[in-house]
Amino acid sequence: MGWQAFGEGELTGDSAVAIAKAAVEKFLQLRTEGGRPAPGWSDVGGLITQAVARSTRELVTRKNAKFVGLTIAFGDGPPLETTADETKPAADELAIFRDAVKKIAIEYKEVGERLNRKRPTANEVTATFQLATADVTLGETETRKPTAITPRFDHEDGMVPAQELVEVIAAAMRRNERRLGLLVENGATMNPDAVVAVSVDGATVRADVEEAKAARTLVEDMCDRIEKLVSEHRQEQPEKHLSTLSAPDRERYQRNVDGRGVPTLEVLIEKIRKELGKTPERYEPLKSLKVETSERSGLGLPSRPAPKKFVDSRVRVRHVKFGEGFVERTFEDGEKKYEVLFDNGKRVTLMAQFLEELS
Repeated sequence: MGWQAFGEGELTGDSAVAIAKAAVEKFLQLRTEGGRPAPGWSDVGGLITQAVARSTRELVTRKNAKFVGLTIAFGDGPPLETTADETKPAADELAIFRDAVKKIAIEYKEVGERLNRKRPTANEVTATFQLATADVTLGETETRKPTAITPRFDHEDGMVPAQELVEVIAAAMRRNERRLGLLVENGATMNPDAVVAVSVDGATVRADVEEAKAARTLVEDMCDRIEKLVSEHRQEQPEKHLSTLSAPDRERYQRNVDGRGVPTLEVLIEKIRKELGKTPERYEPLKSLKVETSERSGLGLPSRPAPKKFVDSRVRVRHVKFGEGFVERTFEDGEKKYEVLFDNGKRVTLMAQFLEELS
């Protein structure tokens, strides 16, 4: 069977599952031969928790996040949560699971090139143990079967809740509005109106693009993510790599990139949702995510009524560098600014004081 994909960019392997299964069997044998009580899932969960917590060198680290425990979901009944600070398993039992994690980490080096990393994630390790225990009987009184074992992390800056998250995405869309023509397919004729999401608990949250307010650092991070996801879709390579290519190879590379084109908005927004889902300790997971849009006019302006903070006008102005043009929108947000469509085709937003109004 080899290696199988699950989640987003993660793998489980038969050899890794075999290692985890052998560890569980050895643990059960130790309990039986030592006359110890039959274990429950709280015991197994505590051992996996401590093995992961003590394997920071073997696993992929999470930026600005700390591993705090596991959540074990079952086919029926409430999930079980373990906490790293509270679980205190026996040393000889923990040694079995600790050794298994080390051996599992070695198995992942085989697929390092495929994963673009040489170490497994905590999620890959816990998923491996879930597969290994799918058919294991722990004790007569423990009849539950785990359907998922997932790690929990705490982020040093806390979690961004769903409502704030859609505000961040909406604000990023507003900042990138003029560039959406380059970022996504048909973006030049599309005007983003609102971002709508459904959280994992079924709540619908919404943010208007024109009115969205969010912390600048979060918006800048989201803009960087959008750029990165578009580059990954096009399979663009960094300049330091391109500089090593010969002229024919570089031309061939550029043709391939252009052939892949840019993603549609639907593809991009789903990539954003999945990317954020990789760090649930920072961003509340979203069950679905979409952007509502309206068509633009031929000039690239919204066909919908202008927002209250914009005052439409057709004032003719002149700029010392760009020449003459028409004011398309006026920004009344403290200092007056004009968005001007100049006769040479350039569209620029400038402070009103730098423009000369023409009669």
